[in-house]
Amino acid sequence: MRFSHKIVAMSSLLLALTVGLLSVQQLLTVRSEVENLVKMSMQEIVVGVGNTVSAELTNKSALAQSLTESIELNPNDRAYVKKLLEKPTIKNSFLATGLGYESDAVVVENDDGWEPDASYDPHKRPWYEDAKREHTQVFTAPYLDASTKQTIISIGNPVMDGNQFVGAMFFDLELGSLSKLANSVNIFDAGYLFLVTEQGQVLAHPKAENNGKDFSEILPSVSLTEGLQQVELSGDNNLVSITREPSQNWYVIAVVDEDKAFSTLAKLRTNAIIFGVLGILIS
Repeated sequence: MRFSHKIVAMSSLLLALTVGLLSVQQLLTVRSEVENLVKMSMQEIVVGVGNTVSAELTNKSALAQSLTESIELNPNDRAYVKKLLEKPTIKNSFLATGLGYESDAVVVENDDGWEPDASYDPHKRPWYEDAKREHTQVFTAPYLDASTKQTIISIGNPVMDGNQFVGAMFFDLELGSLSKLANSVNIFDAGYLFLVTEQGQVLAHPKAENNGKDFSEILPSVSLTEGLQQVELSGDNNLVSITREPSQNWYVIAVVDEDKAFSTLAKLRTNAIIFGVLGILIS
């Protein structure tokens, strides 16, 4: 090989190494920044959704408390109670609302599609038992609704006449509305959100059939603790961000497919290789 050929070959090798090292450094730097940005964005999204859910529940809670206090002005006048329950604001805000009486287990409600019969005993319902036991407003765990046969949660409020316990009110919340609320945010077109109770019961999931299941059935390899975790699901690498929702101590969970979230990096890597090779050939 001529000396001039050796010079050209060595120059080409040095050029290839220089371009290659610069491309690798650029890719590593950009990947690190993009990964940090995605992780921070995920956490911000989850916190934002948690705050939105908290505000929604706080509003529902305040409305339920306000109606209960109005009913406590004359709780034994069942016509008066029925009139308040039929107010449009109440009917539009809850799936169903009613008052179960302690004395005779009669339920005054506003559900147009349900008429409780003699077999229905409000005293055995979770919203009644919890409100009577705690003597304050409560949120039930998800349970099967007697009329709709859907999994719902209820706000339970004790109703007092002075110091006497008259009964308890229920304010049913459909989990589907919480699912829509949780998934109103687009997570990079690569993931989804869902809600889980403190005990690990799935509260609102994009797939309705998962509502009421245990968290470990949905994400068996994920620990229900706040923070960011990397796990493999169905052969794909995923990022899972978990944040506690403050008002009810629920968890807001975001699951994102890493390949989809970082698809731009794959395009950047391919472009760097192509343009690097072209640059060397042209040189």
